[in-house]
Amino acid sequence: MGAQKCVVILGIKCTDICQDFCPSFDEAEVLVVKPLYNSPGEVINELLEEAVEVTKESPKAIISDQGSENKKGVGIFVKKHSETTHVFDVSHKINICLKEELSQDSVWLAFKEAVVASLQHLKLSSISYLVPPRQRNKDRMHSAFYLIDWGIRLLQFFDSEKINDLTAADRAKLEWIKQYQFSLPNYQYYKELCESALDLVHEKGYFLNASQEFCKRVEYLSVAKKKDYRFINFKNKIKAILQKEGEKIPYGAHYLGSSEILESLFGKFKYIEDNQASSGLSSLVLSIPALVGKLDESIVQGALETISCFDIDTWIDGNMGTTFLSKRRQALSRPFEEKHTTNLELCDL
Repeated sequence: MGAQKCVVILGIKCTDICQDFCPSFDEAEVLVVKPLYNSPGEVINELLEEAVEVTKESPKAIISDQGSENKKGVGIFVKKHSETTHVFDVSHKINICLKEELSQDSVWLAFKEAVVASLQHLKLSSISYLVPPRQRNKDRMHSAFYLIDWGIRLLQFFDSEKINDLTAADRAKLEWIKQYQFSLPNYQYYKELCESALDLVHEKGYFLNASQEFCKRVEYLSVAKKKDYRFINFKNKIKAILQKEGEKIPYGAHYLGSSEILESLFGKFKYIEDNQASSGLSSLVLSIPALVGKLDESIVQGALETISCFDIDTWIDGNMGTTFLSKRRQALSRPFEEKHTTNLELCDL
């Protein structure tokens, strides 16, 4: 809620990357946390320079989504630090590719509308356990995966003996899914293509021959759909993504290709905020660094002995400004009403 946003830069050591291309919270360290109202490319560049001051050396690579602010900011940074490579998160790249493929598909759009209608019909019924997954306002790749899986399983449910346990009225509420018994398996192929690319990058990161290995992994799909030109075209788009990012990587090297740990960190932060998450950013942003890295008693003790409450208040005043809730209280507070008192004699009482 509100116009304020929070820029977070995570750092992960190359030694940890070489062992695991899905780094854990223990392997990450927060280098920069900055609440901002505007984050143009120039500001992103400044924050990256702040991160360099923390690490004392330039990063080998920076991974981000394809947001215009991030692209511009990292672009400015890389011009001054030629040893740094800028790669893009594979999940965002594939998500854009899948969204473009499905947004013009009239059958898929009709299926999504039918899912919404089915949710309304089923959620208070005796077969509410068959409701479809809720769709997010922002289209995400995984939300499409959940819908495809649910549709396939519901079709399998119809073909099983379990369907006989339902009344005729309940079966009628689900009959619409049969209209998609031929199209849903096709969408399942798209899902498997995306998952194969994601699994590859999560296992080995970006590397020079990533696109060739992807083609080997999905060869069984290519054989099954060798005459489906739309499928072949979509596969080639994902291959091009892996090839373009892989060409940035030095021969023999493997670089992190997913920024999902950063997405998970924000999700964990929102969970801690709970109801506060709908009321703008607060000083709880200072909890973000404590959510990553390895903590023990000595680190906590050192933090308590080094940082005072005055230091925290100073940081909040300098970085947060007036919070969403403070502005709300000031704007909507009740006007002060002067109370008129009358002196009364004891006998009057």
